[in-house]
This record gives sequence, C-alpha cells and structure tokens, in this order.
Amino acid sequence: MTAAPDPRMHGLSASERDRLHAAARAIRDGQLDAADRLLDQLHRLVPRQAEVLRLKGIAATRRRRFDDAIAALRKALALAPDDALAMNDLASALAQRGDVDEALTTWRQACVAAPDYPMAWFNLGRNLQQLGDSAEAVRALEQAATLAPDLLPAHILAGDAPVHLGRF
Repeated sequence: MTAAPDPRMHGLSASERDRLHAAARAIRDGQLDAADRLLDQLHRLVPRQAEVLRLKGIAATRRRRFDDAIAALRKALALAPDDALAMNDLASALAQRGDVDEALTTWRQACVAAPDYPMAWFNLGRNLQQLGDSAEAVRALEQAATLAPDLLPAHILAGDAPVHLGRF
C-alpha cells in the first residue's frame, strides 16, 4: 500500500519536491540564503505552485521582510484559497508587521478552513490573550490543547488565560 500523494506537492517533479524539502530544512535550520536560492530556482520553474510561494513567504518573514512575505503568501492563497497553513503564515507576517486586526481575522479564517489545525488556534489564542481578550483566547487555546496534546505552550497558556478572567 502506497501513501497518498501530498497535495502540497502538486505539480512538482520528484527533483523539484526534493528541492522544496531541502528549502524547508534550510528555513528550519536558519540557512536563509540557501533556502532563498532553492526557492527562487523553484519559483522560476513552477511560478504558480502554492507551496513554493508559501515557503518564500516564511523565509521572507524570518528575514523580517514583511511586505515581501505578505505578497508571497497572498499569491499562495490566490492559488490555494483554503490553505490554512498559508493563512496561518500570512497572519503571523501581518502580526509582525503590526497589522494585528487583519492578522486576527486571518487566523480566524484559518480556524474555519481547518478546524483541526492546532497552530492556527494556538496563534489566535496567544495573540488574543496578549491583547487582553481572554474570553476568546481561552476558547482558542483550549481547542489548540485538545487538538495537540503534546503542544505544551497551548496547555500553559490555556491554563493561564482563565486567571485573567478571574477564574482561579
């Protein structure tokens, strides 16, 4: 029995998938120059591939080039409008640029698009809590903790948020 193909890799050859995985590892390891080179090559080969654009957005966010990140992530979402990962990454870039209201709206959209994706719930809850909206933060953080029992920060914040509501 073979595994189902990853829809994020749609339209990529085996060598292009390998390069995309190498770019993701480079981003993870903080090797942003290497990631950018790989992603630029891939983008020239497959300019309308959403995952390539999403990773370009992540790399730009890591470099604190928020306008570039947001542009790449919006292009990714134009190609894959229901991609909760891209929405989550877009919301993070928006929040870091200071567009908090749009970021919260985008995290909420990610939670609707993929209600079983814990990071969108976590990021929504964490940011709501930082803004003092503890009631909605509790719900979002509890959902993140339920979906990802091993996501310790979600449990910590979910336990802390009710205190801000006076529930000890």
